[in-house]
Amino acid sequence: MVVITSGSTVGAGSLKTASFEAEAPAQALSVAVVSAEPDRRVQGAVGMRANVQNLIFDCPDARTLASFYAELVLMPIRHLDTPERVVIGNDKSCTRLAFATVDDFRPPTWPDPAYPQQLHLCGPAAAYGYDAESPTDLVQRLGAIRLPDLGGDCPVYADPAGHPFCLCAGFPPKREDKSLRGYLGGVVFDCFDSPRALAAFYAELLDMPERMEDEEGWVTIKAKDRTRPGLGFQGANGKQPQWLDPECPPQLHLDIEVDDLAAAENLVARLGATRLPDMGAEYVVYADPEGHPFCLYPAG
Repeated sequence: MVVITSGSTVGAGSLKTASFEAEAPAQALSVAVVSAEPDRRVQGAVGMRANVQNLIFDCPDARTLASFYAELVLMPIRHLDTPERVVIGNDKSCTRLAFATVDDFRPPTWPDPAYPQQLHLCGPAAAYGYDAESPTDLVQRLGAIRLPDLGGDCPVYADPAGHPFCLCAGFPPKREDKSLRGYLGGVVFDCFDSPRALAAFYAELLDMPERMEDEEGWVTIKAKDRTRPGLGFQGANGKQPQWLDPECPPQLHLDIEVDDLAAAENLVARLGATRLPDMGAEYVVYADPEGHPFCLYPAG
């Protein structure tokens, strides 16, 4: 895990870290895929819109973990589909968090590469407080456990299900700005092969062409208007997640809403994604080039 702060060097390969600065209220990763190089795209992908609607956490108890993050990032509980699936978030225009109860859940044991984190959330803004409570007091009261920092100034915690997350400087930049409640900061992907290659995959899928940092083992990308959570990609050791395999399960994954499912499937296949067994309903499941599962589903 790389702890996201400004201009420091940490463990896990001594990767340089970054700050996903919040410049506007939380927004969905809603983008129009319109390439400046149309010859690079498959027919039908131009104009297709992709929106990261949910970041899904596997956990032993969806209600418990949803309650933790609802208070941490100041998001209301919106959907209680069943006791096994809970969604929190402001509305569909914002990227939301969802929680799925998984039988025989096996938590990550960061920094042990045998059970890696795979993805983690950086800089929940509300933890920097609009009230008198300090960030560390807040997360500890909610049941988070302090983890080794591996350097840097950014404290690292595990949520009640064991998922690591970072509290990072600059989330939000103005503590008095209550419009930033619910800002997610950034989502960081572990990369077992090439952070640059995986950054290129999501940059094209989500039209996030701007690289804030670009090093061999650490890349961050932002949307063009910088109003949406950033994505980070870091070199890591460990096992790739295996869909439906309890020995190496995915810990977190993305739900991506698209307005043209066929065009989206053509695009991700061309970019190197692998089709995985579906879970029913309208979701189509793929693995990105590093093995992280994500779901595509039609808007509406």
